[in-house]
Amino acid sequence: MIRKMVEADIPELQKIDKICFNTKYQRRFELMKTFADEKVSLVYECNGKIAGYIFNHVLGSFAWFGTLGVHPDYRGKNIGKELVKESIDIFHNEFNVKNIGLVTMPESSYNIGFYLNLGFSPKQLALRLSKNID
Repeated sequence: MIRKMVEADIPELQKIDKICFNTKYQRRFELMKTFADEKVSLVYECNGKIAGYIFNHVLGSFAWFGTLGVHPDYRGKNIGKELVKESIDIFHNEFNVKNIGLVTMPESSYNIGFYLNLGFSPKQLALRLSKNID
């Protein structure tokens, strides 16, 4: 079942997010709360447990997909695809969005293929820069 994200989901989303992206860091509660408060981000539940999520944002006639994550135990069940499709329906039907953007890592052929198969087309390549501060 897909439903809109609420603040009470955040602790579980933080755990899933950390697993999905194999990081030692946890996204801040306040950041996740901003997505939940906008009432356009979604979660996918299986038997009462959150299996996946997508952070969305709408600004006028433009929408943006943020992070999309599916718990490893639930991968291969089209959950990510269903979250994206439901998001597109909400963008179109509730907000009359005309353009949707997203950023994905160019080194991830899986991510690129996933979005290309959903009808997205590449516009430009992003460059990631970093600086270590001692």
